[in-house]
Amino acid sequence: MIVFHNPRIRRFAWIGAPVPWIIAWLLCLSHMSYVRAGGGPENVLVVVNRRSESSKTIANHYIFWRRIPAINVVHIDWNGDIESCSADQFRNNLWQPIRDAMELRGIEQQIDYIVYSSDFPWRINFTHDFQDPKPPQQCTPWLSITGATYLWKYAVSKDPKLLKLDSNHYLPNSRILFDPGKKATVATPSQGFRSFYTWEPGGKRVKAGGASYYLSTMLAVTSGRGTRVDESLKYLGQSIRADQIRPRGTIYLMQRNEIRSKVRHDRFQATVDELGSLGIRAEILNGTLPAGKEDIAGLMLGAATFDLDQAKVKILPGAICDHLTSFGGILLKDANQTPLTEFLRHGAAGASGTVVEPLAIWQKFPLPSIHVHYAHGCSLAESFYQSVAAPFQLLIVGDPLCQPWADLSSVAVTADGIEPEQTVEGVISFRPNARFPKATPPMYFDLFFDGKRTRRIPPGQQINLDTRILADGFHELRIVAVEASLIERQGRFIVPVHVDNHGHRMEFTITPRGRASPDTTLTLSAQAEGAESIVFTHHQRVLGKITGSQGTIQVEAAELGPGPSELYATAIGSHSVAAKPLQILVIPDG
Repeated sequence: MIVFHNPRIRRFAWIGAPVPWIIAWLLCLSHMSYVRAGGGPENVLVVVNRRSESSKTIANHYIFWRRIPAINVVHIDWNGDIESCSADQFRNNLWQPIRDAMELRGIEQQIDYIVYSSDFPWRINFTHDFQDPKPPQQCTPWLSITGATYLWKYAVSKDPKLLKLDSNHYLPNSRILFDPGKKATVATPSQGFRSFYTWEPGGKRVKAGGASYYLSTMLAVTSGRGTRVDESLKYLGQSIRADQIRPRGTIYLMQRNEIRSKVRHDRFQATVDELGSLGIRAEILNGTLPAGKEDIAGLMLGAATFDLDQAKVKILPGAICDHLTSFGGILLKDANQTPLTEFLRHGAAGASGTVVEPLAIWQKFPLPSIHVHYAHGCSLAESFYQSVAAPFQLLIVGDPLCQPWADLSSVAVTADGIEPEQTVEGVISFRPNARFPKATPPMYFDLFFDGKRTRRIPPGQQINLDTRILADGFHELRIVAVEASLIERQGRFIVPVHVDNHGHRMEFTITPRGRASPDTTLTLSAQAEGAESIVFTHHQRVLGKITGSQGTIQVEAAELGPGPSELYATAIGSHSVAAKPLQILVIPDG
């Protein structure tokens, strides 16, 4: 029996790299993932702008740190504006390529999060879709990219529900929350999320006829008033290390005598009480910021401008921060008011703001209960979308998978009959098992090969896998255990195996090895006896192809982008062969 408490950590040589890049590598080498609440790397689709070095840099690191499978990465040749676009551009040049890629790869049923790297338009103009009749002023049809993606069905069909103040049925207890003057009388329920779940108002799951969504964030905005690439990598790296740490800090809810603050006051005390029952400190303070506090584990305020440095505060890794104001999500260089990115620059894992004047309508902003969902162990993205009634104008930026308050106990996933780097042939049998905290049983196990879900297994069932349907060579097996609870925690083990049914072999090399600068030309060489052709890929994107059983291609390292990458070679013929992926670290000079 092999017991895996965490995935194997992939290592790269980084000695001699510039200091910021060394820090980035230390982050990835020191982090180990044990348990995920309501979603994991197999459920995340990362969208990359192949024309942008910033987008590729941030995506490369996030994919490596979070162990996102290559099949879950989509490179889009976005040549439009990186601040705004039309609804038709969103539908035709962003959303359609994303949907096409998921369908072509057969992964649409496993994707719950659609996450954009930097240099995509963060706001989208839907005005042309809603001209007759024109929507009221409170529903101006400018959407954030994350809001349009979450409400994708309405955005694609031009459905007026896109602009409704109660469009999000994943939000629980809507009967209470839609009346902020009414005191909460029940505890805030939290639920795990799946894109194929359908919901009725109040967070009620139904088998058919309800609304369905995709969770969505941007990893970073690096244009205008956004963060620099190194700042973006820093807060993303910190958020990954914050998983399960249960921050020894305080969640601060700030009160001021103005509309930006007052629209959420009625829920403050109930939130403090609920957090206290969970053993988490929370305080309601008067003022703009909790001046002098160095233990900010979460922050909610209502102010147009603020200065975190002047207030001498410290935001702890993993914190969610937001300020209900008009232009927090407008990241144009010459915009006024303090942008949401100021929280990220100071270490928050996630922050939000509207991309057009919201008119201080509370439904467009996170309720204080966001911190309760987070404290229950939900992911950052789940917490946001369980607390916003109308997310169409809200831009959410940060690490969607961050979960500081997930259970500290590791989830033990076991498999009798298979070991790392094992060579297998014919039919192999193994039995998965999982031990969750508090002895909660697993609901089911998902089996992934090379990132693609192939089977769902009930607890206690033995898996008999016929490896003859797989190509000879390297494959990655993931077994994900999903807990039978409302939040649906996940545990996993990831194990590489080598299939050998036909005796086919493949040689694959990269020159130079290990690392390169962006101006380096990489030479990829491969040989597989009997192959009709060999295809080289990066994130499922074809880098080149050779005809015959051997040959080389050349790839500019800049095409991959700075950061860690895995390159793949697959021989095509009567018997396909998959080479073990090779790793390269592209390090900018200076």
